[in-house]
Amino acid sequence: MLDSINTKENQRMNTFWAAFKQIPKTWFTKVTDETNYITAEEALDFGLVDMVFRSE
Repeated sequence: MLDSINTKENQRMNTFWAAFKQIPKTWFTKVTDETNYITAEEALDFGLVDMVFRSE
């Protein structure tokens, strides 16, 4: 039961994030439990954030 819930939730999450056209589609074709992280600059490039503040 828990596996099916996680799978359904993962599908929902992938569908949501796949709507961002700038995010590489290859990220959504992988079927793994691997967690990926992006940098602030990548988030800006992908259109996920409007601005990145840098400390001086």
